[in-house]
Amino acid sequence: MNGQPEKTIKLYKNETFELDAISATCILNAASDCHRLDIGEYVHNEVKRLKLLHPPNIRLATAVSFFF
Repeated sequence: MNGQPEKTIKLYKNETFELDAISATCILNAASDCHRLDIGEYVHNEVKRLKLLHPPNIRLATAVSFFF
């Protein structure tokens, strides 16, 4: 993210990649900074679908809780 949440959101929307705990954390933080509820909710649903919080990941769990 590097303090550029708009670029993170743009990259996420324009690129195709497999979501993992690290990318989900970065995207959720960027969505929170940019007030993009649509992106955050979608990524949160993907996190649940892909079971990225099993086993627990503190950074991702924190990003999810901060987003909401």
